[in-house]
Amino acid sequence: MTPEMVDLPVMPSLAASVALLQDLRLAALTWQVTQGGDAVEPPYSYSLAREISLQRGDSQLLYRVVHDFKAFRSPPGVDAFAEATVAHEVLYSVPDGAELSDADVAAFGSSTVLLSVYPFLRETLCSLTASSGLPVLVLPVLRARLTPPSATEEAPPRVKGGATRKSAPGNTRSRGDTGARGGTSGSPRQAPAGTKKSGTTSAARARARTQPK
Repeated sequence: MTPEMVDLPVMPSLAASVALLQDLRLAALTWQVTQGGDAVEPPYSYSLAREISLQRGDSQLLYRVVHDFKAFRSPPGVDAFAEATVAHEVLYSVPDGAELSDADVAAFGSSTVLLSVYPFLRETLCSLTASSGLPVLVLPVLRARLTPPSATEEAPPRVKGGATRKSAPGNTRSRGDTGARGGTSGSPRQAPAGTKKSGTTSAARARARTQPK
């Protein structure tokens, strides 16, 4: 089976950075085998449709992901011998005051939420087919096909050779500029011109010891 593809937004959503997963559960399940499904031999084809809906609260996002599954003999799309409807509910909490647009939560639902639900859907269909005497169905890997940004969206800047460092505000020193201690960075400190050094030299102390008292 070829891996199923799903479109994911190329720009990260704000919800992905602030939402915390609170609960993920199987909310509804229907399953029926018709037309002598027990006599089906692999391989067989199937269709998988999905619908994602959202209920928003002040500090939570409740997604409902419904998958409609149908299994067919060859050719695909004719004489379904098994059908299932699998609904999952996924609850996320978000901080108070988080400004999440409709587009942002929709992108979050079609990417992060869907990727969270898919392994549970795979396990459910695998168990249903095995317990019904059908050839065990294992859904393929869900691969992401990144959707390019539209012309109205600003693409993130590209950086060559690693990340670009930003200097702290007001810090414009470069190599060779005068440091905070009055010296030049990378060079030894020198006393300002005309400044006398305090204390006596070793030669002066030696002469003082040889003079008679």
